[in-house]
Amino acid sequence: MEQHISRSKDYSLATITTSGYRIVVAHITVDTHQQNSALDQAIHHVYPETLLSGAGKLSRDEFLNAVNLLGASVSTGISEGRLTITLRSTSEVFPKLLQLVKTVLTAPTFASAELKRIKTTVRNELHIKQEQSSVIAREQLRNSFYEPSDRRYTAPDEDIVTALSEVDAKSLRTYHQKVLSSLWTCSIAAEGSSIAQFTKLIKVVKQATAPMIETGSHSQHVPKQQFLSKQIPSKSNIDFSLGVPLPITIHHPDYVPVTFALGVLGIPGFAGRLMSTVRDAEGLTYSIYGYTESFSGIEQGYIRILTFFTPEKTLQGLTSTFREIKKFFRGGISQAEFETFQTIFKTKQTLLQDSLLKQLADLHSFNLNGFTIEEMRQFKARLSTITRTQVNTVIKKYFDPKLFTVSAAGPVSTVQKDIQSFLKNVT
Repeated sequence: MEQHISRSKDYSLATITTSGYRIVVAHITVDTHQQNSALDQAIHHVYPETLLSGAGKLSRDEFLNAVNLLGASVSTGISEGRLTITLRSTSEVFPKLLQLVKTVLTAPTFASAELKRIKTTVRNELHIKQEQSSVIAREQLRNSFYEPSDRRYTAPDEDIVTALSEVDAKSLRTYHQKVLSSLWTCSIAAEGSSIAQFTKLIKVVKQATAPMIETGSHSQHVPKQQFLSKQIPSKSNIDFSLGVPLPITIHHPDYVPVTFALGVLGIPGFAGRLMSTVRDAEGLTYSIYGYTESFSGIEQGYIRILTFFTPEKTLQGLTSTFREIKKFFRGGISQAEFETFQTIFKTKQTLLQDSLLKQLADLHSFNLNGFTIEEMRQFKARLSTITRTQVNTVIKKYFDPKLFTVSAAGPVSTVQKDIQSFLKNVT
């Protein structure tokens, strides 16, 4: 299957041209981030569903029924200020699905009754979120790494609920105009005829709107040790997010070695050090994994380790976790680990070829970050060409346990002082 990326002033288009595969999947992502106020975030909560809640002469029910009758789907969502619209159908009905999507993009109604319904849903979701300890632990961590204007910062739920009163059809139309005029990042896996139809839709919609290029606010804090907590007495476990902000983008020479290093420490599965010790050998948790998060071609991200412990095992669990991070920081990875994870990462890339959907998601991610096909191939090749010395160098540079922030959410009150005392002695 041939992959290609082309760019213009209005949009980029990544394609995977298939043969004999009658399914079409396409993504349109639009980065609308600027200042990230509570009102911005309230709009982000409301807009994705309102966009699909009536367009042209079609009501919400009529539009959704028309999509369902095609055996197709249209989904929308906003994460970190980026709207993504995903289309799925067979190639036979794809032209009809595109006509429905064109109506949504060019003539959304933003009906007041639908807006009222969606606001109620959002308020309920934000209320339910108060019990989602893993989500709260992650938000606390991210908020400590970035300024409130940065896309990664989440405003207090009560501020978003208050701002919902300001979201009306006018503000949604203003936001929709920003969506239409901003740069689109588009990716599709399909046969050639469906790719041509998708390209035509993009050109028609984009040509009707003057382009707008605006820069979003991005401000990352310097790493430092912090302890953040929220008491949620109804939970039985304490969810943790531990991490460090890294002052690099994905184009920085350190990024690939950091990805390799974090894999050795906490790759999902049982191969990582943390799972093989804290979980498997000591039985202190069910899962403990590490991820690079929110890095882009122009913005700096962070590393995060997520896990949970019962209150009774929290101190023991954190002691074991930081013991492993300390050993990692001081000793780096062994030659055996280096060789093992070279094989693991190579195998992951090979397995990617077994799923067209995963290939498209992978290509879309590189498209979002401004890569050419050749740059994407070179980037992936670096995982097999980096050295153990390069990996150990970034471990000494970025994985200092004294700089890790610990964020906890759950029944933390009984162990909060113990955690604070423990962190003071992390060396």
